[in-house]
Amino acid sequence: MVGQTPGETPFTTHRIRLIGGIANQAALAIESAMLYQSQQEEAWVSTALLQVAQAVAEQPTLEEGLEMVARLTPMLVGIEKVAIYQWNAEAQRFHPRQIMGLDKSASGLAELTAAADELGVHLHEMGTPSFHFQLPDRLARVFGLETCLIWPLWARGDLLGVLVVEPVRDTSRRMSILSGIAHQLSLAMENARLAREVTLRERMEREMELGRDIQASFLPDACPVVPGWEVCSFWRAARQVGGDFYDFIPLRGHDGGERWGVVIADVADKGVPAALFMALSRTLLRTVGISRVSPAATLTRVNELILADARTDLFVTVVYGVWEPGTGRFAYAVGGHNPPLWVAADGDIRPLRGTNLPLGVIEEAQYDEHEIHLRPGDALLLYTDGLTDAVNAGDEEFGMQRVCEVLRESHHRAASEIVDALEASVRAHVGAVEAFDDMTMVVVKRSPAAV
Repeated sequence: MVGQTPGETPFTTHRIRLIGGIANQAALAIESAMLYQSQQEEAWVSTALLQVAQAVAEQPTLEEGLEMVARLTPMLVGIEKVAIYQWNAEAQRFHPRQIMGLDKSASGLAELTAAADELGVHLHEMGTPSFHFQLPDRLARVFGLETCLIWPLWARGDLLGVLVVEPVRDTSRRMSILSGIAHQLSLAMENARLAREVTLRERMEREMELGRDIQASFLPDACPVVPGWEVCSFWRAARQVGGDFYDFIPLRGHDGGERWGVVIADVADKGVPAALFMALSRTLLRTVGISRVSPAATLTRVNELILADARTDLFVTVVYGVWEPGTGRFAYAVGGHNPPLWVAADGDIRPLRGTNLPLGVIEEAQYDEHEIHLRPGDALLLYTDGLTDAVNAGDEEFGMQRVCEVLRESHHRAASEIVDALEASVRAHVGAVEAFDDMTMVVVKRSPAAV
């Protein structure tokens, strides 16, 4: 055979095939061993991360969960130095929450706080881990390291913290475990944040419900019951609390005749600020109105008190009238509010006169006083702009024209039925659209049979 050394056993075809078969078997055995080792490593990584996940889940607080991770990481990865930071967005600093293998003196911990760039983190980019990050001298002294590994902790696009560990021998198993631990830390921090948000939201909802109850307690328990008259009211806040309010203030004139102060008002805001300003305005109107017969004088004095006491840019529009059931007289003053509608017994509708400025805008504001006499069958509608401004899905307002149409169709009915007709018509108009503004109505109607 060509190239064969004398005395050497020739490589026959059979022997070549036999050696090839042995080589194939050896390759398969090596591949199986490597696959087994890889599977073993994957199983080890999965088991390690499962232990971390279970340990974190069993802790009642985030602090205890982070402490457990800080203790497990050195054991699972074979390192000594671990630092878990949490990001403080307000201070724009990372603050250490848990450390292992570092100087735990007070001065050392204070020096561990860091800006984002000091740990190689970009605030507006979800960066990848830094495997050979060069620490600034200040941090290097505390860590006792020149370089380290850093995993930024992100969740839902928000930076939550970083995991910092000492350099490790670059094995896929260790790096996989560290990456998994970083992921578990992100989940733990995010879950804690969500839990805080839920708790805060629930507390705010409870406080808002309490605020709504308190605000509703400021409104009259019932409308005045006066022979020969019907009085009905409606109040709905767009949010849990609002700025609309109405009131009926029992008054006594010098002649001893029955009088009522009738108020409808709208604070130029919504939510909690409006509710607080509403409470102030309502209290002042009651306090001032009970000792005065003139609506204009009442609004003038309330305006002075609001400007003297309130430290806010809020103001309130108001209609305040003094109603004398015995005579049908209704004297009133308007402070920047929607003019009430006088509905005659024959269905004729006239808006009342009066504009003037809202309360709480300027000092020394003057308010004009007007009066009407309600005859049998007449009705008076006082309302806030939540009635006319209610919009549907097409952004179309309910408007004054629809208000008048409903009044013409229902003016002969009882006061409560007039209010119900208006509310039902608004509800049908807006459909499923959420109310944007508070809505309040008061109807005072003289019975047709009254003399």
